[in-house]
Amino acid sequence: MTRPAPTAPIELAELLRISPLSGAEVGHAGRGGRQVRAVELADSFARLRRVGPHTLVVLHGEAASGGWSPAAALHLAWERNAAAVVVPREAMSSSTRVLAERLGMALLVSDLDPVTLALELAARVSAPQASRALRVALCAERLAEQSTLRGVLGVLNRELAPVPVALVVGGSVVAGRAAAVPAAGAGASRRTPSASRSPPAGGPGRNWSPGPPRARPRRAAPRPARPARWRPCCGWPGCRCWRRGRRAG
Repeated sequence: MTRPAPTAPIELAELLRISPLSGAEVGHAGRGGRQVRAVELADSFARLRRVGPHTLVVLHGEAASGGWSPAAALHLAWERNAAAVVVPREAMSSSTRVLAERLGMALLVSDLDPVTLALELAARVSAPQASRALRVALCAERLAEQSTLRGVLGVLNRELAPVPVALVVGGSVVAGRAAAVPAAGAGASRRTPSASRSPPAGGPGRNWSPGPPRARPRRAAPRPARPARWRPCCGWPGCRCWRRGRRAG
């Protein structure tokens, strides 16, 4: 019996599309693709030091009392490799936002009660499939409310961000973002050298393709010169060399 494949943990970007984080303000997005495996309601710095990796930290009590506390809590969460930190709006400050940008830490600002927020987030994180199904249902409701093509593409671009969405007909972008098809215009304007070259005059029936290069004829190697015929050293017929020359000839 085969075991079912384990469900992938939900990502922070998916949680931002559904309740209760759909209405939260993103102070700093951080790096994409962060998985959330647990939720921690941190009301003290001692509890923050026990936070595990990939945890969504909701600050409460002493850790969100204002002043330097949210910045210190954010730094502790960064050291523990937390997925993100949720700060109450009344405890949010510009210094905390600047620190989040320097650390590359995801920072969210919420108006909800921290205890209620942490309980709802724990339910979402513990059931990734149900959370994704809820996101699909909400997206379907938003699409049903649209009556124009621009509205439909707007909903899809928000739901599928950062992936752009566009409607393409015959290689041309009719609506949406042109960045969705970066090679649409490049393929049409790209021509081969043979297509852009005008054919020379000489009749349509003649083949003007260059064809394979012709091989040059090789010249035969020159034959070695025959040795000169032996000739006598003198012209007297009675000489030995003259008689030997006649026999050799």
